[in-house]
Amino acid sequence: MIHLWIPKFFIIVQALISYAYCDGIWREDLSNRINIGAPTDGYHRVQLNCNDNSISVAVVTENDFDGVIYTRGSFYGRSEKCFQEGRFGQTDYYFDFEFDECNVKKKDKNTYTVTLVIQNDKELIMPGDSAFKLVCDFRSREKTLEAGLQVTEKRVTAVISLADADPGGKDLPKHLQHSVTSRNRTAVFTREDIKPKLQRRDEL
Repeated sequence: MIHLWIPKFFIIVQALISYAYCDGIWREDLSNRINIGAPTDGYHRVQLNCNDNSISVAVVTENDFDGVIYTRGSFYGRSEKCFQEGRFGQTDYYFDFEFDECNVKKKDKNTYTVTLVIQNDKELIMPGDSAFKLVCDFRSREKTLEAGLQVTEKRVTAVISLADADPGGKDLPKHLQHSVTSRNRTAVFTREDIKPKLQRRDEL
């Protein structure tokens, strides 16, 4: 009985090893070749305004949006400044909060970031939900005039990029962020800004 059992055992082990190997190749191949599109459900437009002392965000949603919109970290607190519930028929939602509110992060002395989440269900984050990383950069830059003189120019740069709606998710690779940058304080992101881009292997 033993000598019959041993070959069967090795056949099973070999089959499991082969399955794991093929599964690894399949997963690697998919990660290198397939680009899952960014979510476009729930919203039409997101506008960021970088004010001197606050951040303003205007969101235009679809007519049937029945979820919630909030800054990351504000879901359970549900402060009126940082959290809004969708209402059927309402499409315009507006936020205005200072740099020390709504979990705004200070990246350095002059740069502030916050993540806005558009969640289609009132309680659960689901596939298809959207998130946007909002950046206000107040750093001064050197500008050379025609006479050769250099002056310090304060330009406010606004940036909107797609982010992972999952609070435990990692930063998206650059080719999936579809960033929109403006140097006049106001940036606008629409679904048309999501364009297919080839995935680079060094960003995996």
